Amino acid sequence: MSSQRLGGSTEAVAISTVDVRDLRPPLRQVVVDVRIQAAPGAARWFVLPDRLPSRSRSEPAGEAEVAGAAEAPRLGPVNGAAAYLLPGPRRLVLLHAEGQGGFYALRLPGGADVMVRELALDADADAESEGQTEASAEAEPEINAFLDVITAWSARDLRIGGARLADQLSIEVTSEPSASGSADDRELTAEWWPEDLLELAVDLEDARSVPTAIA
Repeated sequence: MSSQRLGGSTEAVAISTVDVRDLRPPLRQVVVDVRIQAAPGAARWFVLPDRLPSRSRSEPAGEAEVAGAAEAPRLGPVNGAAAYLLPGPRRLVLLHAEGQGGFYALRLPGGADVMVRELALDADADAESEGQTEASAEAEPEINAFLDVITAWSARDLRIGGARLADQLSIEVTSEPSASGSADDRELTAEWWPEDLLELAVDLEDARSVPTAIA
């Protein structure tokens, strides 16, 4: 991992495609490496949707989407969350909130620079042409068009169903600076699933969008 910061002293996220996995047609998973850099200061949550959007930047968005895109993240509802440790010399904790509006989240200390490798993002059937059979390398430009509209967020706190997520898990959720690990090798270490698998709203406190670069 390069020591050069992506965004200087600011927050930044860089995403690069490493593989495309064919599931039951026409569904796919896009496997990416994600580098996240936190600004100096207090620890913050960094959040990324767990699936590709159903349109690319080349497709027009509705007026309401444009107006609200920079104001509030569209996450949730979810049914709960699981926390995973990614093997490596430094502690790296990846949370996955699962449900209709699922997402991945990491809590990073100020100034952290971490890399999550081989993170799988689901692709909606609408995100690609039905029956598409091109090899991964040929599909990459199209996939990158959808990665390009993913919005990453940082937040002071993360709540699900009104409860602080950090309080619902039995582990320390903050990762260490300069941590790196593969999501393919993750190990379940804690989970929180409220009774009846209710659909729970997601709230990011003091949320702000993070500049995202597609490598």
